[in-house]
Amino acid sequence: MRRKYLLIALFVAAALFAKGQSARLTLNECIETALKNNTDIKQKELQMSNANVNFRQAKNNRLPSLQSQYNYGINNGRSIDPFTNGI
Repeated sequence: MRRKYLLIALFVAAALFAKGQSARLTLNECIETALKNNTDIKQKELQMSNANVNFRQAKNNRLPSLQSQYNYGINNGRSIDPFTNGI
């Protein structure tokens, strides 16, 4: 019974919404709206952006990298010398 009232309310709301949209669109506006909201075009744009990012990353991976490390052990107090094994 609740489902029936819900469906009736849904149809009434859809009819009122459709009635409020009485503006006519020209052919050019229809085409622009269709192109703007087309999911295939949006997906292709995202794929193109992804390919561009991958290309730039591959291009930057060819550059040499410089890595260095500095480690000098300084001990204070009484410690064992690792070379002579003395104190």
